[in-house]
Amino acid sequence: MLKYELSKAGARLAMRDLMNVLNGNAKLIREYEAILQVLVLGAQNTKSRVKAKKMRGAHDRLSEQKMQKIADNQFLFTWYLPNEATVAQNRAKVMQGRAMLKQFGLAR
Repeated sequence: MLKYELSKAGARLAMRDLMNVLNGNAKLIREYEAILQVLVLGAQNTKSRVKAKKMRGAHDRLSEQKMQKIADNQFLFTWYLPNEATVAQNRAKVMQGRAMLKQFGLAR
């Protein structure tokens, strides 16, 4: 099974992912996504509504999820894209995420 489509767009994605592996960005991306998952699972597993709300808020801040109303019944959703960010940007996000996990007692 092919991971990438045999087209110009698929080749561009394959090249982006290869460059992320070569410059060390892929490891940071995996850790960033794992941190987001731990925040979501922590919010689901806690019995405290207040703590769950804080964890969901931390997840939204880390992932930079935003919703903007463009027109009637039209919304624009934006979020942080780690695959297109630089190594320094992803490293900063991972450090921010580690601090959030430590704050909630979810650090490894």
